[in-house]
Amino acid sequence: MKENDETMAAITLRERFVRAEGESFQLLLAPGQTLDVTLQTVEERKAMNVRYECFSLLFLLPAEVQLPQAVYRLGHEGDCWDLLMTPTRPDETGRQGLEAIFHREKESALQTV
Repeated sequence: MKENDETMAAITLRERFVRAEGESFQLLLAPGQTLDVTLQTVEERKAMNVRYECFSLLFLLPAEVQLPQAVYRLGHEGDCWDLLMTPTRPDETGRQGLEAIFHREKESALQTV
């Protein structure tokens, strides 16, 4: 996985993740050790005001895998991002999830400042 500062600035674009729902992402657990996770849902959340957007990403882990809350490097299609991810309750099949929440100023709000 490579780190791309220009892409880091654009990571919070909800539409990018909506297009990737159902796709596989890679979590970097240790140097040379990755784990495939699936982006299950992108959910809109309540922002603090109209200048902000808020949404969450829920990734499903493989069966029998449980991970703690931590900052994980997440990769997809050659890009990567460091995200604080929190474990969720297992789903109906028993698979644990990891959730990341984004709350940031909208691009349009940043351009008017």
